[in-house]
Order: sequence, then C-alpha cells, then structure tokens
Amino acid sequence: MRNSVVKEEPCIMHRRLALLVVIGIVVGNICGAREIEPLAGELVAVSKVVSGQTEQEAIEQACQQAVNTCVGRVYMGKTLVMARSLLDKYLQQHYKRFIMSKAVYQKRYEKKGQVILDINVYVNFDSLVKDLDEKRFLYKPRIRPFFYVFLEEVLEDQHAPYTIGSDTIFDILIEKTVRVSEEPIQNPPPNIDVSKDPELFQQAIMAAQKVGVGLFITGTSTTRLIKAQELYYDLYYFYETHMHLKLVRVDTGDILFETDATASSGHINRERAVELCIQRAANMATLKVIGAYLKTWKHMMLNVADYQLMFTGISPDQLDLVAKMLKALAPETEVYVKAYYNRIAVVNLIYKGERSELIQAIQRLPYPRLKIMIEKPTALEVQIET
Repeated sequence: MRNSVVKEEPCIMHRRLALLVVIGIVVGNICGAREIEPLAGELVAVSKVVSGQTEQEAIEQACQQAVNTCVGRVYMGKTLVMARSLLDKYLQQHYKRFIMSKAVYQKRYEKKGQVILDINVYVNFDSLVKDLDEKRFLYKPRIRPFFYVFLEEVLEDQHAPYTIGSDTIFDILIEKTVRVSEEPIQNPPPNIDVSKDPELFQQAIMAAQKVGVGLFITGTSTTRLIKAQELYYDLYYFYETHMHLKLVRVDTGDILFETDATASSGHINRERAVELCIQRAANMATLKVIGAYLKTWKHMMLNVADYQLMFTGISPDQLDLVAKMLKALAPETEVYVKAYYNRIAVVNLIYKGERSELIQAIQRLPYPRLKIMIEKPTALEVQIET
C-alpha cells in the first residue's frame, strides 16, 4: 500500500457564510507582545490527493491526514500542543469523530490498480480543539517556564558518585531568578544525559511535562586529573572539567541551544580541586544557557515578534530554505520556528522593514513556490505550490 500526497490545500469554511479559503502561510503583524489570534473557523476544509488499494482506504487516509493537518493550526494562537507521541496515537483511533463530511471530486486509477482520489475533507476544528483541550493535549506556555536538569557526571572515566555539576547548575538558575521545578523526577534518573538515548529522551520529555517543566538542561560533565605537582612544599592536584550542555524544549523535544565550557583548578585537597573546576565549568556553561533562554523564549513561545507565519504542506528542507530567505531580508531579522507539526510550520519573525518587501520576497522565492491567496492588513495567507 502506498500513500502519495501530491497536494495539500487547507481552507476555512464558516457555516453561516459557507466561505472557503485556502490556507498556506499566515503572516500577521504582531506589534510587540500582541498576539495574532488563530485564523480558525468552525469548519476547516482540507483538499488532498491520496492513493490507496481501495477507494475507502484512500478516503480514510485522507481523513486522518486532514485532522493531523488541522492540529498544526493550534500553534497560531496562545495554545500549544504537548505529548505529541500520545496525541498521534490518540488521533489514529479517534480522528473520525472530527470529520464532518468529505467529497470526492475526481477519481482515477494507476496501472498497478491503486485508486487516486482528489478529495475535500471537512474537519470540525472547534470540536477538535475542544476535545484536545479536555484530554489535556493543549497548554499555554508560562511567561517564566520551570527548568529541570539531567546531568551525567564522570570522574576519571567512571560514573561519579557526586552531583556537584547539577547542584551548581540549579544554584545558578535560582541565583539568576530562573524558576526551577521543586518536584523531583525519578524516572529517568537525574544523573544521566538523556539525550544519548532516544527512549530515555522521550521518557524525560513525558516526565517533565507531568510536573509542568517547560525546559530542561541535559548533558555531560567530564572531569580528569591533569597532574599532581609539588609547589612550595605542598602537593597540589590539578583537575580539568569539560561540560557540554543542551537546552531542550519539552513540548517538542527540540534542542534549542548547545554549549561547551572547560575549566581547571588546583588545590592541595583532591576533592576540593575537583569541586572547584566543576563549579567553574558549570557556571560558564549555565550562564550561556540562560542567555539563550532569555533571548529565545519570549519570541518563540510568547509571540513577541513583528510577524507570524504559518506554512502548510511544507517539508523540513523547504522550511530551512524559507527561513534563510527571511533572514536575508535585513541584517537584524530574526526567525524563530515556534513549531513544526505534520507539514505545518509556525514561525515568529522579527523584521523591521517594509511589509511590501516581505511580500515581494515571498512571491519571488524560486523554491518552494509560494502563492499568495488572500492579503489583509495584518495577515497574509499563502499556499505552497506543488
């Protein structure tokens, strides 16, 4: 069985007006901290081309894909999606309850006997959002999120018995008025680098979401003896610590920032020498992480930007190309990918130039081709052409 998605043209239809609008990229002027409300109606129509062994099989595929497409629209507002892996399983079982109707307007057959359908699927968007909210798949990001730390600490190539590095990171976060979770996470344990194992990484994400953590830091602290040297009749121990930290966004699992720091220290007391160099490395690395968080969070998660863009039917490679085009608009332009979900991407854009130049840049992009469908004073809807 093969599933081929040739075209994806979402659109909005209000029951009263019966207005059908193709969705693509939504660009809105946010003006500081003001947020664009999602361009959502009671009913969303999604136009797709799919194939299957039978007509019914192709219709079911189109319906499930249409519901998944609509979930990505949630990111245009204040609400975000959490527990994505569980959500995917949930929608596989319950997507039919959100389908209002479907209409096949063209059917043809391949040589191998597969049927190809051009189909419109009408999704009850309001019902979908309400249901996901009731099932606690939706949440609103905090202005100041809670942090947690998973840190593997190594001493002379052996798992260290101490928690000097993680304790120091927590202390620095608190000192800099960053909120940390007071509820401990037992599984996975906090003394490992969860990014080394995909299963542990997913466990950490799920556990962090359960206790309300928005961001966590994970990584490795490696400490080794450089030398032992006698100075002024005392034997000094010199140690070096290398620390690698990653800042992880919990709702998506995206690694927002990575950094390294190396520090050394010497002391006549071996344990004190180890403690000092770990603390110094942790201090340097954690301050970098905090700086990245302060720079990123409000723009990415809280919609503090000049424009917001929603792309539908876009691949990760295409999104990279569009982001490069946007960054090239002006030296001070900043692009923050708020979310990528089922070929939908929502991007917050800091751009101080003329709106007309932004529109022209979108229209001129050779690949992917972008077709402007509706232009409004504060919103622009564009479709990715296939």
